[in-house]
Amino acid sequence: MSRYFSYLQTAATIIEKYNGVVPFAIFIKQFFAAEKKYGSKDRKQVSNICYNYYRIGFIAKKYITTQAIINASFLCETTATDFLLTVAPNLIKNINLPVNKKLLFLNPSFSVNDITACIPLLSKELNVQNYLQSFFIQPSTFVRIRPLYKNKVVTTLQKANINHQLLAGNCIQIQTTTNIADICIIDKEVVIQDCNSQSVFDNLATFLPATTNEIKVWDCCAASGGKSILLHDILSNKIQLTVSDIRASILANLKKRFLNAGIKNYKSFVADISNNSTNLPVEKYDIIVCDVPCSGSGTWSRTPEQLSFFNNEKIEYYSQLQKKITSVVIPFLKPNGILVYITCSVFEKENEAQIDYLVQQHQLTLLHSQLLQGANKKADSMYVAILTP
Repeated sequence: MSRYFSYLQTAATIIEKYNGVVPFAIFIKQFFAAEKKYGSKDRKQVSNICYNYYRIGFIAKKYITTQAIINASFLCETTATDFLLTVAPNLIKNINLPVNKKLLFLNPSFSVNDITACIPLLSKELNVQNYLQSFFIQPSTFVRIRPLYKNKVVTTLQKANINHQLLAGNCIQIQTTTNIADICIIDKEVVIQDCNSQSVFDNLATFLPATTNEIKVWDCCAASGGKSILLHDILSNKIQLTVSDIRASILANLKKRFLNAGIKNYKSFVADISNNSTNLPVEKYDIIVCDVPCSGSGTWSRTPEQLSFFNNEKIEYYSQLQKKITSVVIPFLKPNGILVYITCSVFEKENEAQIDYLVQQHQLTLLHSQLLQGANKKADSMYVAILTP
């Protein structure tokens, strides 16, 4: 049997065993750890075949697994891969067609709308067709160059012959296969951060009062601290930073990142911000960054298994959680303070509807809001809103 038919059967086995409980990236890593017979090339090709399968979402369910895998590779690939040449040579003549035409070739009734049942729930601001078509493409990796390191990083990339594109500001787009840690010092010289994530504070300076005093900032759902490092770099030495998260292990990772980033003067504490009985801080803040837990639907091109396994009922769960968190932190804003509300979601109920709630129930004033759409950039989509009491 050709190794490509073997890849097909292995991919089918993996897909049929996977139940969506853990991220697929973790599951497939565990699968290969238990199956030692696969070399690095085998693992890479099988992984790619599996990810293509999940990129076509509900369309895959219209076929038996092996045929769905073949059709998915046809839809997602733009060149005649050895896999397709072996298992489905009849499809190669149409490999260069746009996705919409490929879908029609497979079935005259198909469209990109068939990959998900979430369409009615999407933000009205979203270019839905661009968003859906983005799932057929592997997104890029982006890094942000930290202050004072731009010349060094660019020179290093050029000397290493790393294919890259310098975008606006200090953003660099690289291929996902590039291990940037081999050539740059992570968190000191560059931060691995999606390009739209790098842009969430672009309009913040417009609404900050002119002051030479320290700006008190609370990143209340800090996770690994990427937004905090970004805000630290934007505000330079003016920031007096406090970070919190519900998970002590996450804050331990944040501490390591901050050490690499040279951030020393900050406060941190573990807290369930959705629970008003938590021992919260007594001080008030000029800025509260509220990067709330969400569906992550703006990042699903990186985790396409979500197209098949996401339950729409979770949107209501996240919506209620977001309301709890914002309701708890708003009283800690100074009278002219700023709440920066952020999600990596494209669902209206997690974005625009949340802002309507904050304006109506908490008498906040909306200063700015934007859905940062990533489909045309091979990037994530983010939502950001800036509000004040």
